[in-house]
Amino acid sequence: MIRLLLFFIIGIQSSLASIGNSVGFGSRMTALGGSHASGGADGFAAYANPALLSQEKKNKWKLSYGWIYLYPLFKDISSVVTENGYASDKNTPVSSDVDTHYSPTFGQVIGLVGSPLPHLRNLSFGLTLYAPWTQILSIDSGETYLPEYVLDRASTQRPEVYFAVSLKILRGFHFGAGAYLGYGLTSKATVFLNDTTGEPSSMRFSSSAVPKLSPYAGILFESSQRKDQWGKWNLGAVFRAPLSSNSKIDLSSTAKVAGGPLGLDFQFQAQSALYYDPMKIEVGGNFYLSEVLQVFLQVEYQFWSQFESPTLNLTDTAISDCQAGGCPFEFSGSILPSLPVRNIWVPKVGWEWRTTDHWTLRAGYSYRPSIFKSLPLEAGNFLDPDRHNGLIGAGWKSKGFLGYALPWSLDFHLSAQALVTQTIVKTEGNESGDLSDQKIGAPGFQAGGWILGGGVSLSLEF
Repeated sequence: MIRLLLFFIIGIQSSLASIGNSVGFGSRMTALGGSHASGGADGFAAYANPALLSQEKKNKWKLSYGWIYLYPLFKDISSVVTENGYASDKNTPVSSDVDTHYSPTFGQVIGLVGSPLPHLRNLSFGLTLYAPWTQILSIDSGETYLPEYVLDRASTQRPEVYFAVSLKILRGFHFGAGAYLGYGLTSKATVFLNDTTGEPSSMRFSSSAVPKLSPYAGILFESSQRKDQWGKWNLGAVFRAPLSSNSKIDLSSTAKVAGGPLGLDFQFQAQSALYYDPMKIEVGGNFYLSEVLQVFLQVEYQFWSQFESPTLNLTDTAISDCQAGGCPFEFSGSILPSLPVRNIWVPKVGWEWRTTDHWTLRAGYSYRPSIFKSLPLEAGNFLDPDRHNGLIGAGWKSKGFLGYALPWSLDFHLSAQALVTQTIVKTEGNESGDLSDQKIGAPGFQAGGWILGGGVSLSLEF
C-alpha cells in the first residue's frame, strides 16, 4: 500500500522544454524553421525577439491567434528488462514492453503586439501565450530507469507566458527585453494507513506554486530603408536566461498494524525539475534575394550542460516507531542514473516566396543534435536522438477582413521531425555490476521515430 501511494504522489511531477524551444509560435514562424530572431514573427514577437516589437513606425496593433498539433510516433520498445534486483523487489529479471505512446499535443497560441507611443522612441509592448487545448496542465516524470524520451514526455503540455517591451534606440537599431513566466511547486502530504477493520485511514495533501521569472533580451539591426525590397536585410540576436521550475515534496506517513500498539512512521523529501529551459543565444538574419524571395538564417547555442533531470530525487528518508525494539531496516535515498550532457549548436534556415499579391509559400529546416554525449549503455535509459525537422507552409494575405479595412493574413504549416535511429545494447550485469542480473533495458533496443504536426494561425492589424 505504501509503495503504491509513493508512486501515485511522486509519479505526476515533471515535464521539460517549452513549446517555443520545440517548434515555435505561429505557423509563419514555424514554417520558416524557427528562424525568428530577425523577423517573421507576426503577433508573436514578444517570444521571437522582443526588439521586433518596435519595428512599426506608427500607432499600430497586431493580434495573432492559432492552433498547433503534434503527434509523436516513437519506435516500439519490446521484450526488454523492466524490473531487476537493483531497481525493484524482483530477484530475477522481468521482461516486458515499454510504453512509448506519448500524448499528442493540441494547443492554442495567442500573440499581441502594440505600439501605442510612437513619439517616445516607438515604445512598444508584446504578449505571447500558449495554452494546451485539452487540459490546463499535464506533468509526468516517467520512470527513473525505463527507456524514456526525456524531453518529450510532457514538454508541450503546460501553459507558457512571455511579456516584453521594446524601444527604437537609433535609426535602424532596436532593443527589447522581456520575462518568461515559470513557477516552483511545493507539496506536502500527511498519510495515516490503518489495516484494522472498522478504523479509517486518512490523507491530507497541500500544494502551492510560486511564480518564477526568467529574463531575456534582444537586439535588431535594420538595413537602410529602400523603396524596393531587393537588397534589404535584418540582423537580430536574442539572449535567454535559463529557467528551472522545481518541485519539492515532503511526505510524512504512519502505518498502524492491526492489534499493534505502535505504527510505522516514514518521512522523506523528494525534489526534481518540473521543467527546464536552457540558457540560449540566438543569432539570425533575413535577406531579400529579390523583390519576392527572402531567406532566413539562424544559429542557436543552447547551454544544456546544466540540464536538470526530471527524475525525483528522494532524500532525508527516515523511519521511527516501527516497533518497541527499534527498526530492523532502513530505506535508502535515490541513486539517479545520469549521462554526460553537452551544449549544442542548432542551425535553422527558412525560405519565403511571395508568388502573388495574396499568396506566399514557405519552407524550413532545422537540425537539433542530442543533448547527451553518448548512448545509455550503462545505468539509465534517457533518450534524446538527433532530430531533423522539415517544414512547409503557405500564407494568404488581404487588406480587408469581413468587410472592414483591416489587413489580415491566414497561415498554415506542416512539420515532420525525424528522430535519427539509435541502437542501444546494454552492457553485462545490472546497474550495480552484479553479473548474475541484467540492466533495465537489456539486452537492448532501438530508439527513434517521428513527430508529425501542423497548425494554422490568423493575424489581424488594426
